[in-house]
Amino acid sequence: MATAATQFRCLELIPLRWPDGGGEYSEFAVLHEIGSNTGIFQVEQPAPAGTAVSMTLPHGEISGVVRTCTPEESGYILDIGIECRQDWLDGRYRPSVLIPLSREPGIELPLAS
Repeated sequence: MATAATQFRCLELIPLRWPDGGGEYSEFAVLHEIGSNTGIFQVEQPAPAGTAVSMTLPHGEISGVVRTCTPEESGYILDIGIECRQDWLDGRYRPSVLIPLSREPGIELPLAS
């Protein structure tokens, strides 16, 4: 299992949705980094900190909250806190590629199967 201190680089497209004005905004976001309870996503439109988001994964929908939204040249970077860790990296979801960003001594890395 991953630990809270373990982060991985990955490259997955994940459908995201969040409230936007009078409706709902949705797009395929690029998941660049993943941790036990977080995901770093690249998106085209901003979502303010505190915005609730929904993600569609192969096993179903999960929720998160935007921690930060940082503008960059090609869009925005959202740091999203994941509410149900058992449905994320520690549980049922695994990106197809996981490249460790940090490693604690004695921790086995959960590589995609």
